[in-house]
Amino acid sequence: MTVQERIRSLREDNDLKQKTVANILDISQQVYSGYETGKHELPTRHVMILADYYKVSTDYLLGKTNYPGRADSLNEPFIKGHTLADFLSNSVSLNMNGRKTAYDYIMFLKNKR
Repeated sequence: MTVQERIRSLREDNDLKQKTVANILDISQQVYSGYETGKHELPTRHVMILADYYKVSTDYLLGKTNYPGRADSLNEPFIKGHTLADFLSNSVSLNMNGRKTAYDYIMFLKNKR
């Protein structure tokens, strides 16, 4: 997904008008529209404001990852006193077969719901 697609999707998912987001960025609706169409390049300061507003990472906003979570969310409680960082660290420490087994089990549980 491109930056333009991502910021439009986030805006629409939050039921916001372009004018509303433009006001958050302190710019005109026309300039913001240019960000969504690719006519104008999104400045770094606006990337940071939008990432904070939507509570996503700048990497997600820029299309470098499909994981919207911010790095600071890795240290929040995940399950029974463990963080997401603990979960990921333990997952990475498994060999490839172990990772596949863990992934398959998670998908099994997800689909079982």
